[in-house]
Amino acid sequence: CNVATLHQTVNLFSLSVQDFHSRFVTVLNGTNFSSCTEPDDGPILFSFTGDPEIPLQQIVNKDVRIIFGYFYEDKAVIVMCYASNMGLTSDNHLWILPGWYSNEWWIAADSTDWSQYKYNCTSQDIIKAIKYSILLDFYTYPSNPDATSISGYTNATFQAKYKTYLEDFLASDLNLLNDSEITVAYETITYDAVWAIATALNKTENVLREDGYSLADFEYSSVS
Repeated sequence: CNVATLHQTVNLFSLSVQDFHSRFVTVLNGTNFSSCTEPDDGPILFSFTGDPEIPLQQIVNKDVRIIFGYFYEDKAVIVMCYASNMGLTSDNHLWILPGWYSNEWWIAADSTDWSQYKYNCTSQDIIKAIKYSILLDFYTYPSNPDATSISGYTNATFQAKYKTYLEDFLASDLNLLNDSEITVAYETITYDAVWAIATALNKTENVLREDGYSLADFEYSSVS
């Protein structure tokens, strides 16, 4: 199969990798990659906490060619530096990395303390190392922009209202208006998350009322 995942051992990535492996076989069934769905020939899981040398050497030994990376950008600099020095960034390899890293994240290599690591790299080395990489980001807009959500808004309506609110908010503070670091990439995700929480709480309230309780009376100590 020649596919592996390499993740930093924190909950965010550990859970994502677990989901990836559970879905991998289902997604590939019936495709030209059906060999990867065999019980003994699926993606291989590797992880690291600090120094990534051991799992990367195992990836070399297994002759893995496609690596899905799950780690924060400070670790990405370390991983890609090691990968480059260990022959894992040639045109025979493909790295698939998170696309939500900050702009020019590889520059961190120039200020990294490499004394604790086996290899050391500059930002230019990292740029070369990720030449054969794909960075994937999430898509925050619905596939059907004309569909009306539970809020009663279509995506276009929501975006228009949000833009008006944001402009009014920024205009109220000139310091914010001139702050180039302000981003609005997560507005739809945040809005959907609030609605998901509100919907879940409403349903929970209905369940609790059947037993004579309310969310206002709920305490975790009462959970058996």
